[in-house]
Amino acid sequence: MLFVSDNLIRLKLMISPINLLGNISEKEFTQKFWGKNPCHIEAAIKNYQETITKNILKKIIQDERIFTKLVMQDKGNYITQYGPFKKKLLNNKDPYTFLIHKLQLWHKFSYELFNSIKFIPFFRHDDVMLSFSNINGTVGPHYDSYDVFLLQGSGSKKWSIGSSQKIRKSNPKFKVNKKFKKQFEFIANPGDVIYIPPNTPHYGVATSDDCITYSIGFRSPSNQDIKQRYLEFLMDSELEDFDIYNDSNIKALNIRANIPTRLIKYIEDKCRSSLKNSSRSTFIGQFMSEPDLDTTFTKKRYSHNRLTSSKKVQKLYFDVASRAIYFENNFFMNGVHINVKKSHYNFFKDFFDNKEGIFIFCGKNISLEKLIIELLNDGFIHLRSPIFSI
Repeated sequence: MLFVSDNLIRLKLMISPINLLGNISEKEFTQKFWGKNPCHIEAAIKNYQETITKNILKKIIQDERIFTKLVMQDKGNYITQYGPFKKKLLNNKDPYTFLIHKLQLWHKFSYELFNSIKFIPFFRHDDVMLSFSNINGTVGPHYDSYDVFLLQGSGSKKWSIGSSQKIRKSNPKFKVNKKFKKQFEFIANPGDVIYIPPNTPHYGVATSDDCITYSIGFRSPSNQDIKQRYLEFLMDSELEDFDIYNDSNIKALNIRANIPTRLIKYIEDKCRSSLKNSSRSTFIGQFMSEPDLDTTFTKKRYSHNRLTSSKKVQKLYFDVASRAIYFENNFFMNGVHINVKKSHYNFFKDFFDNKEGIFIFCGKNISLEKLIIELLNDGFIHLRSPIFSI
């Protein structure tokens, strides 16, 4: 559907042809499986054709820009090495697994895969990791603290899956669990999709020499993450005069180990946030839209005159690393608050929801045009579709 209002055009785009749920409806999946139960969807992508070849893998594992790991076994222990690696390691006869992180930033299909899951809120989307294993290659039995979709690419993998566990304390994302009772066991073939809820033990072992599995991971803020980041936000945001506890007016200081009520009240007062609700909204927006720490955006130098001179329809695209959210008419991109006028709310909601849009720079809406140019010059969005090296 196309909407036109002066120079503002909105178009529903980014309709990915990839459907990871097969014949399961979004409603059925979210009610029966999401966060609750694992499931195996056979041939979710029919006639699947792999785009990653062994020659491409050789280039990837040598690339210093791409975060890679190698997992092998030594006397029953799993040994992890970090890349870049020499390409000859792919010819190793011992069982191994290469893990390639954030592949959606480099690989067109992985980016489409990443954006195909529209029925889960975008703030939950994290990354796409690819694993490549030779026969019997594995990372071992383990559980993760997050939801994950696993798409079987080339080759095949034997899976054992246990029941979800209740976790009472913080764990790293990857937790080895060698002893678990399997509830399900099956072979995943090209095009199959597996969903694994958080804290659910699973164990995959390659049954071919060309086993590729795509892992679409999700994130969810924990109470510890929120408290730690909020404290950092308070330290940066509360611009108040430096103050220290003062007991110069207390008549009796000789109370030995007893804590005075005056100190208790001072500490309680200082621990209470003086921030208003609007500032808390700023924290939520910044926290939930921040890109990964190692993300950089390429600055541009677009001028208003240059863009308005052509008066042509321009396509706008998200940078592949950009994160954008909105709530209560607050808009944030990559940890930055976007000051959006009320008349432009719908445009930005559509743009953030679809990660693409269409716009005409014609000088009729200067404030909106300048805001879009700021996003272009920050490198958050582009006037061309993403270019992938893989």
